[in-house]
Amino acid sequence: MFGLGKRSQQPKEIRGEIVESVDDKSGKVLVHIDKYGREVTIKIRSRVDAQVIFECEYETDANERAAYYDAEQIVDIYLRAHRLYEDTRLSNFDIGYVRNASKRSR
Repeated sequence: MFGLGKRSQQPKEIRGEIVESVDDKSGKVLVHIDKYGREVTIKIRSRVDAQVIFECEYETDANERAAYYDAEQIVDIYLRAHRLYEDTRLSNFDIGYVRNASKRSR
């Protein structure tokens, strides 16, 4: 037959072991920060069993950006105190940002 050479005699059998990859979620948490009107809600959930391990609700007169940064500070203090790692952060805050214009003026 055409194309048969020394290499195409028999395919080699590849043997290996299938190992299931399991991501260790211990110590990792999901942080959810929400603001509805003047009320700010912080929930920290365990990634292992999705239980709420920290919940905080308070009212603020601060603007969106200041309220979000205050909530971030509360979360960071709690995580450092309990030696936890933030895996995911969710939020409903609409924080704008400032950037330089890409157009040049003459």
